[in-house]
Amino acid sequence: MKKMGGILAVLLILTLLLTACGQTPNTPSGGGQEEPTPAPQVVTPEETETEPEIQPETQPETQPETEPEEDGRGDDVPFTVSYGKDVENAIGGLDTYVMSDGEYSTEIAFFFNIPVKNFRMVNLTITDIREDGEVEYIYEDSVYIGDTDPQIPIPVRVTFMGDMPNVGCALEDGDGNLRIFAISQSGMDGSLFVQDWSPKEK
Repeated sequence: MKKMGGILAVLLILTLLLTACGQTPNTPSGGGQEEPTPAPQVVTPEETETEPEIQPETQPETQPETEPEEDGRGDDVPFTVSYGKDVENAIGGLDTYVMSDGEYSTEIAFFFNIPVKNFRMVNLTITDIREDGEVEYIYEDSVYIGDTDPQIPIPVRVTFMGDMPNVGCALEDGDGNLRIFAISQSGMDGSLFVQDWSPKEK
């Protein structure tokens, strides 16, 4: 019986120990669950918006303007020229000067903006075209017409030969300078155009 009583005492002690280990700690008097510990916050410096750097506007470098070299040629042409068939009403009844009257000749008419002196038709012969594009030529008087009147057009019959200008006219401007002009046909549409071939001043 003593042995049985000792065993029961040991079992009682073990039961008490196990019960004590299984108990949970009391909660705070406030009741409810324990608040979790907040996680540490990582503080990063604020991102600041930076405006893009504005580069000062730069103006393109400009070269100083240079005046064109004087070559003794005027920029103005004191007349216009048209085909006679296009201005029949303007030249009707006027005498036509004849520079060439061949099979392929055609009538042209000069209309002057200002009076000019010693107007005449000339034959042009090109002798050379330099690398700078300047044309060297000789001319020969063909038909002398004289002083002109802006109110009266001048009809002339001419023959254009090939691509190189062969028909021209010469006159004196208001300063007494010799002006020579080449009259040509366009290879594209046959229209007439004028080139200033006046001699350059030395």
